[in-house]
Parts: sequence; structure tokens; C-alpha cells
Amino acid sequence: LRLLLLQPGAPFDPIKCDLVPCQLNDVQHTYDATSYTWGSPEDPPQVECNGLTMKVQRNAFDMLTDLRLCDRPRTVWIDAICINQSDVQERSQQVRMMHQVYERAKCVVVWLGRPDEDSRLAMRYAGGLNPASHIEELGDILAKKLAAAMVSLINRPWFNRVWV
Repeated sequence: LRLLLLQPGAPFDPIKCDLVPCQLNDVQHTYDATSYTWGSPEDPPQVECNGLTMKVQRNAFDMLTDLRLCDRPRTVWIDAICINQSDVQERSQQVRMMHQVYERAKCVVVWLGRPDEDSRLAMRYAGGLNPASHIEELGDILAKKLAAAMVSLINRPWFNRVWV
């Protein structure tokens, strides 16, 4: 397993990081696992990893930019970088242990994409939803169940942590 030590920096500083080989049992609850969509491979930006230039997909780059701390390193697991994507055997082996990677992480960061003009409003609205009042407005049983499930999902604490 490899973890990514994301070096601190300001929002527009180049991304610098180091891949650190480790044993999963030795790093339990010491890293943040990430979940995101890979996005388009076109026009990939570059990061500096272990002193070498590496191209990464735009979503991975944007997520690392958002996750980077300004005052200290952050250890993350990001599949696009921590797994050698050109090595089919390694990729297969790592995919088989992904559930353990997520299970043993300190937390899992679900990155939904860069904020846009509606993101803050939508997250504030979602955080203030009251399941009881929304359920009363719906008539049929399935719609009520769906509404309750969606409100419950949106109000999970990790939605707040993603934007911090």
C-alpha cells in the first residue's frame, strides 16, 4: 500500500507530495481515504510527487488542492495516485483490498467536485432540512420513505467535513 503525504501550501501554490510505502496494519486510522469521480483525462495538470513531475486528472488535482492544509502535511489515500494505474497486477491486488483501505482510514472524504455558485446555498439548505416537516408535505408512502432517506443521507456529518 502507498499513502500520499500532501505537503502544505497556499491555494495557488504548486501541489507537492510524497508517496510513502506502508503496511495497512501499521497505518490504521492515520490517513484520510478519498472518494471522488475521476473525470476527464484531457489536459491533465501536474503535481510534484517524490521530486518528479506527475500528471493527474483534473478532478484529482482539484480535490488535492481543496484538501491540502496550509500549515501542515496531510496524509491521504487517493486511488489514482496511490495505485500504479499502469500495472494491471498491482491494480487488481489493490482493488481487492479497497474495502480495508476505506474501513481502516481515519475518515473517508467524499469529494463532490469544486464548489460553484449554488454549492454553499445547497449545502446550507440541506443541513437545515427537517425530515418531519418534509414528510408531512408528501402524500404517498414511497415518496415519504424516499424523502426521509434523502434528508437523512444529506444530513450526515461527513457532508460538512468535505467543505472544511
